[in-house]
Amino acid sequence: MSRTDAVCHARRAMACPCGGPASSCAEVLDGVWLLLVGRAPHSRVTLPQGPRPLHMVAVSHCRRGICLAWHGEVNEVICPGESFALRLAGQGRVDLETDFEGAIVLVNPDRLAGASRSSLEEFDVDLEGLGSVLRGGGSGFRRLEGVPRVAHVLVELMDSSAGERGGYRRLKVIELLRELSVVGRANAGSEEPRSVGRANHERVAYRAQAIMTGNLETPVTIPALARACETSPTVLKQAFHEVIGVPVYTWYRSYRIHEAARLLEDRERSIADVAAEVGYSNPSKFTKAFAACMGKTPSQWRASL
Repeated sequence: MSRTDAVCHARRAMACPCGGPASSCAEVLDGVWLLLVGRAPHSRVTLPQGPRPLHMVAVSHCRRGICLAWHGEVNEVICPGESFALRLAGQGRVDLETDFEGAIVLVNPDRLAGASRSSLEEFDVDLEGLGSVLRGGGSGFRRLEGVPRVAHVLVELMDSSAGERGGYRRLKVIELLRELSVVGRANAGSEEPRSVGRANHERVAYRAQAIMTGNLETPVTIPALARACETSPTVLKQAFHEVIGVPVYTWYRSYRIHEAARLLEDRERSIADVAAEVGYSNPSKFTKAFAACMGKTPSQWRASL
């Protein structure tokens, strides 16, 4: 299915809230949906369609074309390279023009805080800070200027492959939520100043992510990863934790396990084969790691699908 098929589907049975033709929509995390709108010509789209969802927030980045973010009687023109957040309750809506290309993440804060709390806290997502952004007062519209990480993550989501990167997309959405929670903390005056070496740390962290996701069958060690990133293990660990919000090993393990969870949906693959595909040669170690991350053993997870 192309990005611009007039189809709206969800990873789970929960109905997708967008109702958006000319888009691809999937629930990537409990209470979070990802819409990708590609370059192919499409009709003008207004979100939401149908009954207006309660407490739903749209976080979007425009790569090409324009879209209009409406709050009340005011419309904000969103141009290429700009990102924003908008509450869709009340009179909030987003008009995607025919030349629009970008990503939209729809968030239901109530479902998110309930079903996904443990996953978010593991990745240092400040739920209070996130809530202040998603439920903030005023008009419900916020330009995300000065928050380049939000745009960076949304672009990475646009460039990802749904077929091969299910776990990757879930982790990127969690990264996006973490960055939004940082915005909330900053607004409350509790965010620490950024370090002088932030740009270099971002380069190291993003390079490390690319290497770790490149070949899951052959796990990479921290020393080898540091050499590939042209830095020391100590700097690698510091940079990754500063930029991504969790230790590098925690992120790597979680990515591998989330990818394994996606692969388990294919019942023709044995659990041992899935373990090997994500770099676990010992099935018992894989089962232990999977249960610690997902709350169920691989066989229990497959049975619940």
